[in-house]
Amino acid sequence: MHPDMLVNLYAKKLEGVIPALTGYVIRRAMSLEANRLYDFLKENFSTQWAAEVLPGMAKSNPTVFLAYDEVGNIVGFAVYDCTAKGFFGPLGVKESARKKGIGEALTKACFLAMKEEGYGYAVVGSAAVSDWYAKHFDAKDIGNSYEESVYSRCPRLK
Repeated sequence: MHPDMLVNLYAKKLEGVIPALTGYVIRRAMSLEANRLYDFLKENFSTQWAAEVLPGMAKSNPTVFLAYDEVGNIVGFAVYDCTAKGFFGPLGVKESARKKGIGEALTKACFLAMKEEGYGYAVVGSAAVSDWYAKHFDAKDIGNSYEESVYSRCPRLK
């Protein structure tokens, strides 16, 4: 398991707006897109992530942001407040759309939404790419979080 990380939502790196991406649109999901997103997640990631994201889609104002390509296909997603309050993730971008800034834009969209909702910090749960979060958002490792984590309530699904 990877350690959790903490992001200060008032850090300078989080000032401003979601960056514009040529050929892609980032927006908050609508609950009526739940089935489409679920299929995307199962096809490109895992059923575990699909299940983890569903609570965010069930809200009247979903805590899920999606990235779409020019023809309206989902190419990425990011969520917050799904696993636990104040938690960010999971985040995923379809392999063919990676390295284009989509993951960073989705993450920033979630962090800005969390800040607007009154959060001061976000916890990146089980951050597999901790160096990426540190570089882009000044995320800091939460010591010993891999030993005592919100995820320890549930055995790891395979």
